[in-house]
Amino acid sequence: MLFDLKSWRWIWRVIPVLTVGIVSIVVSIAAWRLTVASETHTATLEFSQRADNQARVLQSGIADYLDKLYSVRALFDSTNDVISRDEFERFSNSLLVNHAAILDLSWIPRVENDERAAHELAAVRDGLSYYHIRAIGPDGSLPVSPEKDEYFPKYYSTEARTSPAYGLDNNDGGVREQALAHIRDADVLSISPPLLLHIGEGDRRGFWAGLPVYARDMPHGTMEERRRNLLGFVQGVFQIGVMIDTLFAGITPPARLYLFAPNTSMNDPPIYFASHPDTETIEARPQTALAAELHRTSRLNFGDVQWTMVVTPGHAGLISIKYPRSSIVLICGSLLSGILTSFIWVVRRDSHKLQLTNGQLRQQKIMLGAALENMSQGLCMFDADGHIVLFNGRFAKWMGLPPAILQGLPLIDLIKYRKAAGEYVGEPQELAARVIAAVRDGKSRTRVIETLTKRVIRVVEQPIQEGGWVSTSEDITEWQQAQKQISHMAHHDALTGLSNRTQLVEKLNNALAVLPMRGGSIAVHFIDLDRFKNVNDTLGHDSGDFLLKTVAERLRAVSRVDDMVARLGGDEFVVVQTGVTGRNQVDDFARRLASAVTGPMKLGDSAITATVSVGVALAPADGANPERLLKCADLALYKAKADGRNCIRFFRAEMDTDLQARFKLEMTIRDAVLHDRFELHYQPIFEILERRLIGFEALLRMPAEDGTLIPPLVFIPVAENLRLIDRIGTWVLREACRAAAIWPENLTVAVNLSPAQFSTGSISDVVAVALKESGLAAHRLELEITETLLLGNSEAIMAELLTLKAMGVAIVMDDFGTGYSSLSYLWRFPFDKIKIDRCFMQGFDGSGRDVRTVVKTIIALGRELNMRVTVEGVETATQASFLDNIAGDQVQGFFFGRPIPAIDVGAYIIAEFSKAHLAPSTTLAAPINQRLVKSG
Repeated sequence: MLFDLKSWRWIWRVIPVLTVGIVSIVVSIAAWRLTVASETHTATLEFSQRADNQARVLQSGIADYLDKLYSVRALFDSTNDVISRDEFERFSNSLLVNHAAILDLSWIPRVENDERAAHELAAVRDGLSYYHIRAIGPDGSLPVSPEKDEYFPKYYSTEARTSPAYGLDNNDGGVREQALAHIRDADVLSISPPLLLHIGEGDRRGFWAGLPVYARDMPHGTMEERRRNLLGFVQGVFQIGVMIDTLFAGITPPARLYLFAPNTSMNDPPIYFASHPDTETIEARPQTALAAELHRTSRLNFGDVQWTMVVTPGHAGLISIKYPRSSIVLICGSLLSGILTSFIWVVRRDSHKLQLTNGQLRQQKIMLGAALENMSQGLCMFDADGHIVLFNGRFAKWMGLPPAILQGLPLIDLIKYRKAAGEYVGEPQELAARVIAAVRDGKSRTRVIETLTKRVIRVVEQPIQEGGWVSTSEDITEWQQAQKQISHMAHHDALTGLSNRTQLVEKLNNALAVLPMRGGSIAVHFIDLDRFKNVNDTLGHDSGDFLLKTVAERLRAVSRVDDMVARLGGDEFVVVQTGVTGRNQVDDFARRLASAVTGPMKLGDSAITATVSVGVALAPADGANPERLLKCADLALYKAKADGRNCIRFFRAEMDTDLQARFKLEMTIRDAVLHDRFELHYQPIFEILERRLIGFEALLRMPAEDGTLIPPLVFIPVAENLRLIDRIGTWVLREACRAAAIWPENLTVAVNLSPAQFSTGSISDVVAVALKESGLAAHRLELEITETLLLGNSEAIMAELLTLKAMGVAIVMDDFGTGYSSLSYLWRFPFDKIKIDRCFMQGFDGSGRDVRTVVKTIIALGRELNMRVTVEGVETATQASFLDNIAGDQVQGFFFGRPIPAIDVGAYIIAEFSKAHLAPSTTLAAPINQRLVKSG
């Protein structure tokens, strides 16, 4: 027998205990697993809800940032005229306030190849001195862009005007061009792939976003129309890290955020990752690693591009699960009381945690309610079936319904309430069907409605991921009023009240449209105040504004009712004369305009007389559209200024060619200044009696593209107008002193000074630096000035001349005898030498004794005043013989030596010393040659 009776009794006594123990353990384990599962599920839901809230906060912030591009496009859409640089910068900089992630807002116009020269010239006139349309070279350099059909250069920007990014062509044949083509053809706001920005601080990873701007009132429904009517792009540069850190500044629940760019694989690292709040350091992890743990994935819309955001619990976690050690107690414990105690402890602990979680949820609900009630917008959330599930007080106020009715109200019933109140006149079913269909398609929808109280409300319906949508209502009444004000400003000049370019072009278009029926002509008078900058600089900008307003009033007074008067900006005005029957009528009207402006006017305590330059173009002879007429009138005005100002010029076809040549010369001068491409030639100066070389005059030359040398008489006046003569003069002084320092010590160098170099009042400092750097003795430097300089501020000029004189520099009166009152300056200014102008020698042979007498008298006058006298332009032996006979002093001219390049001066000096000392030529030439070689 396997078991005896005693053994069976023991088994029956143990079986109930074992049964209870086994059942207790099984029940405890089951209860423990259910509790852990419930806890995990609750915490996971909490994490998902908070992660979704963070995604909505980030999406809303991204939309707010990108909305700034729509605001800038609205500025361009508000006018047919070109927005000025100052208007763009003022408007765009106002949008950057409280948006630290926007590093730059810019305007990228579309520039066709035949518009390039005018575009670059306009930029230079606008203050961008070295503006060119540029490309990005393989080595990162910015060369001038080669010719192509069209360009998209960065033209306006919130960056500093000295930034090298101006003129950068986005039509680069690569990623930029593809992105712009997509934005243009699809008429969407889109962004670039992530890139490393050249500006910003910290983590400079970011992207740029673009938005197309099409010609106003021109169709752009099809791709062909968009390509044809594109004006340009509004572009913004955004720093990803700053954007997300700013938007999450107020988020307190801990989380680890990973942001992935589109078209990346599951194993690619994130473009941005951080812990919020910043309490721990994390490392980049791909989506495959994140998918293996608790996470929440959301899609973020950057225009028409979707990025992926993955959120995982942070340190301490959005959930915190501490599994009890009861499993060990349950497995190893032998007492049911211990198992039950442990189970009760787990239940009580879970109960406490649930209470804490419910308290936090209630607190968040209170905070959410406070945020909703303090929003400036009305907000309402609908579920997937179209029933209201959440709304704030402002929405209820605008709807005019009590909260009790709104809660759970279907969309169609809400529309019926609005129709009953007279706020909607359509069919409720139709509107509700359109809204729900758009939401199901994942499309946002914007509507603008006007209330009975004349308030304008903008309603935006945005689908949400869980189904349903969020509707926000915003009062844009004041915004619309501001848009009307912008429209008014877009057509009128704020200072004078005259029409601006936009309205001028519109009215001129209308006048040209009826011109064939009415007959006759239209005259466009382009008027510019002469030397207006001097008024601002001397009397202040208030006086300058008063002058502009006075000129506007006088132009209006002279013009007829049918004529148009406009201010284009600065000191430029345009008067359009209609009903013209002949050129004499136009000429008479132009003279009356100029006469009206030139009348005396009082500016504060000063009385001034303004003069104007006028350029005139006629329609249809010179053009049949506003742009052509204004360009022709501007070219005529340019000619009037070039002819000395205070005159009237009519457009001629050759003016366009002259302007292009002038622009080419200006670019050559700017390039020569930038790269030191000038040359100095030196013409020898001799003592007449002994035929002894005593020095050289430094003469400036500028090489042209074909290698020829452009004469100073051609490019010096242009350089003075460009205000570059001061930099050129500084280079000439330093280069001439450096060259003369290696000559024999008895030789001097003469340098011509332009009156413009004295305008800064620091010419003595420039001379001192040139002498110090070269080591040239001051008495070997001669500075030549003309009496034109002395016609200005004589006291200031005298102070500078005395300073130079005290330094030991010789002061020379150049071109003596050709001015107005040269004799009076000989005793008023401390001249060391006078130079008789070459015109006397040019008239020497044909004028008889008159020229000889004058030259002889000037030489005698110089001796009496203890001044050396140099005769310029000596080209014949007869002239040299005459100067010998009258015991002349110094001579300069082709007969004695032509100007030679700097590289040949050393050999010339040696040759002259050899001729003067035939016997000891070797001993004299050798040390001179050694000095030239060592110093060179």
